[in-house]
Amino acid sequence: AFLLVVMVLALVEWWRMTLAPYSLTDHTRVPAAESGEESSGMARLSHLLLRRRVGWQRFLPFLTLILAVWLLLRLWLDYAYLGAALYEVLSADQGMFAPGSIERERAFGMIFGRLWLWAVVGWLIAVIYLVVARVNDIPFSLLLTAFGLLAVPAAATAMLAAYERGVLYLISLLAIVWAADITAYFVGRAVGGAKLAPRISPGKTWSGAVGGVVGVLILLTALAYWSQYSGQRSLAGDLLLVWGWAGLLLWGLVLAALSIAGDLFESLLKRRAGRKDSSRLLPGHGGVLDRIDAVLPVAPAAMLLVL
Repeated sequence: AFLLVVMVLALVEWWRMTLAPYSLTDHTRVPAAESGEESSGMARLSHLLLRRRVGWQRFLPFLTLILAVWLLLRLWLDYAYLGAALYEVLSADQGMFAPGSIERERAFGMIFGRLWLWAVVGWLIAVIYLVVARVNDIPFSLLLTAFGLLAVPAAATAMLAAYERGVLYLISLLAIVWAADITAYFVGRAVGGAKLAPRISPGKTWSGAVGGVVGVLILLTALAYWSQYSGQRSLAGDLLLVWGWAGLLLWGLVLAALSIAGDLFESLLKRRAGRKDSSRLLPGHGGVLDRIDAVLPVAPAAMLLVL
């Protein structure tokens, strides 16, 4: 129930940014028609969807529009099925899907594995998009809106699956994000140097990013040893069991990079929408999305690796 509330709030904050027709810091409106008269509703919608491009330049926005509509419809249909399957599993107090059973754990992977996979693919595309994205572009985007409907539920269900393996397991997953964020902050402040993404987030540096990756690798190594000798289950212990030490370090690097990418991606959405925070829901801490931005790509990727 808690994850459901968090998911809904995060989606609302996401969509407030991706459905905004213009930046809150830019008081210009959608341009009027070429005749000089006030633009009609259809003209304004055309501007938002196709950016008033002509010729071959309209092909890419039109393609993204088609992809966004398809993705939205497909996700709504899939969630209708996945929701029913999840309800059957969660309502089983005994029998095959009893809490703590291996069958219940596998059921989560069978139900949501494909969702996590597509979310990871989407985040890998988002990483590439961060390199070419323009921070002064119109924030309105149906494709980014549809991506929110994929990214947020995927992270929520991944955290639910981690919780099914134990509270410590969920904490060991979230600790990846905490380690990346904390070590990146302190190393970046201490070392400084070249900016990681000056257009999107001027405060982040390459030294901080490297520090965040090292912090995650140290954490995963420590947790893996702890799981081996204590018998307590953790994400790092499962990664070690499935992939070995080399795989643990390799995937730890990837998860750390995804954590940084999730933070940068939300910063891009906020900068385009002219917002300092995703909302003012949490006084002094911004919105829900500000608290979980780095968790969104990490959680589904991590659970996908230990299916």
